[in-house]
Amino acid sequence: MKHIKNDNLKEIEGMINDLCKEGPSRSQETFLRKQVTLSFISGLSGEMDILDVGCGWGVLSAYLARQGHRVTGVDNNESTLKTASQTIARYAASVALKQCDAQHLDFPDQCFDLVIWEEMLEHLDQPLFALEEGRRVLRPRGKIILSVPNSESPRYKIFQLLGLKKILIFHEHKQNFNRKLISALVRQAGFEIISLTSDFIPIPKLPLSFFLNQRKALAKKYPSWGYHLFMRRKNE
Repeated sequence: MKHIKNDNLKEIEGMINDLCKEGPSRSQETFLRKQVTLSFISGLSGEMDILDVGCGWGVLSAYLARQGHRVTGVDNNESTLKTASQTIARYAASVALKQCDAQHLDFPDQCFDLVIWEEMLEHLDQPLFALEEGRRVLRPRGKIILSVPNSESPRYKIFQLLGLKKILIFHEHKQNFNRKLISALVRQAGFEIISLTSDFIPIPKLPLSFFLNQRKALAKKYPSWGYHLFMRRKNE
């Protein structure tokens, strides 16, 4: 099993740059989110059965499968799953894809070691149901990783002040999270927090090699500064 190195993520960075059509700024933001997720996973040992809920265009699923994990990606959108299938084929990854609702997962109890929700809970009418479903399919001592947009970030507040909030909040977003709200929701679902951080990006945006260690330290110390909040939790 090849361990995921937080300082050696050239493969997934290349995948993002290859597939992202929205320019280098968007690619960097996407990579930073993936970097935080993978830094959490790097602390876990052994091959795992991983469920990527709302797998989107499939980059994270494909990367984790190439690292030796057994990965299942789900999404409720048939077109999105088709894109994910193309990504997985492009990078010769072995990922099981399935169309289903995050709030009603079509899997038996206790069949995954790790469940990931990356930027998708804000799209749901009942995110608590999704978290409870995630807990149901987790094995004992299993863990979850999630990320959500952060309405407390300086960027959000500046855009709100300028009347540009719609640039950050897509019309399909049904929830508006901050640190307090997402923490309460996840505790309500029965999980215990392990760590909380963000994808803090210095303003103006700088190349990833600039102040990377300082960025990580600031993200952990001041998670509410980040554009997105990340949590790693475990079953109580």
